[in-house]
Amino acid sequence: MINFHKKYLLKIQNKLALSDYAYLWLSFLKGVVVTLILIWIFNIASLLGQSDLNFKKVFIPSDIGLDSYLKNSEISLGDVPEEAQKKIIWSNAKKNKTEIAIAFLPGFGTTNFQQKEFFDKLSEELDANIF
Repeated sequence: MINFHKKYLLKIQNKLALSDYAYLWLSFLKGVVVTLILIWIFNIASLLGQSDLNFKKVFIPSDIGLDSYLKNSEISLGDVPEEAQKKIIWSNAKKNKTEIAIAFLPGFGTTNFQQKEFFDKLSEELDANIF
C-alpha cells in the first residue's frame, strides 16, 4: 500500500514537473485548504445549532477569591491530587490582575507541578499571572 502511494505521488510529481521543494509546498497548502474547509463546515454547523460544542458561562461570586473558587471546584470533582489541581500563580503578593495572563493547558500525563520552577520564573519575568 505504501509503495503504491509512493509510486502514485512520484507519477503526479513528474507529470506536473515539480521539484521536491515545490511538491512539499503544494502538500502544505493542500493541508491548509482542507483544514480551512473543515473549520468552515464545523462553523456552519455551530451557527445552525447542530454542534455538540456547548459552552456555559461561569459565574464567580465576587465575595470569594479566585483561589477559593478554584479550590472548591476541585473538591467537587473528588480525589484530585494536589499537584494536578487548578491554581493561579500570581505575579505579585496582592494577587492583582495583570496585563498579561497565561493559561497552561497540560498534555496527557503532565501537570503544572512538573513545570513549577519554569512557571515561577516566567511569571516573575513577564509580570504575568499564570492559570
